[in-house]
Formats: sequence, structure tokens, C-alpha cells
Amino acid sequence: MSKNWEWRPDEYNGIVRSLKEGRTPMTIGDVLTTKEKGKKMSKNLKGKTRKVDQPYEIYVNEGAGWEWRVLKHYQTPEKEKTNPYARVFVAVKSPMTYNSWEMGDEYLKNVVEYGRLIFQDKVVG
Repeated sequence: MSKNWEWRPDEYNGIVRSLKEGRTPMTIGDVLTTKEKGKKMSKNLKGKTRKVDQPYEIYVNEGAGWEWRVLKHYQTPEKEKTNPYARVFVAVKSPMTYNSWEMGDEYLKNVVEYGRLIFQDKVVG
């Protein structure tokens, strides 16, 4: 288990002192600080689920007759690059679905590997 916090006894003593003096102490979040404090997390601009006719991306495999419409990304693009199990919510049409849409989660690597990107919506944050 990695240690992503550090103990700061000087601030703990400040809390005890504040309590003895009857003042409002600092929060416990001030005592335990993350190493990533100060870094701004990027927002997932593709995290809202869309309708089938308004996807973020469309991938096709003409030879097999498959079409994937990406309706939601669960992670930011930065995280997806490092996560081999990054998943997306998709609507899929294939010969096995009798040309109707079936929806569910799929690994992003499968969609990218077996499909060819033919449409990508420009998302503005």
C-alpha cells in the first residue's frame, strides 16, 4: 500500500491548542495532506451520456458489418492512455444484433483495435 499522505505534527498541535483556547480548529484535511495537492484534475469532457444519434465518436468495421457509437467515456483521455482496461459506454450494431442497437460497456482498446474512426465530435469545455 502506497503512502499518499504525510503526518504533520505541528498542525496537529495547532488543533489541540485551538481546542484548549476555545477556537475552531483546522480540519483534519489540513493535517493529512496529499502529495498531489496543488495539482488540478482535468475534467472529463466526455463523461455525460449521449443519445445514439449524437455520439462522441463512431467506429466502423465494414468487413464485419460492425458499428460502435461511443456515448460516454468513464475516464479522461490522459487516464485512458495509461489504463489498459479503460472502458466506454457504447451502442453497437452488427449482423448479430439484426441491425438494431445494443448498449453496454466495452473496453476502449477493443473498439479502437477492431474499428476505424470515421467521426469524432469536437467537445468544448
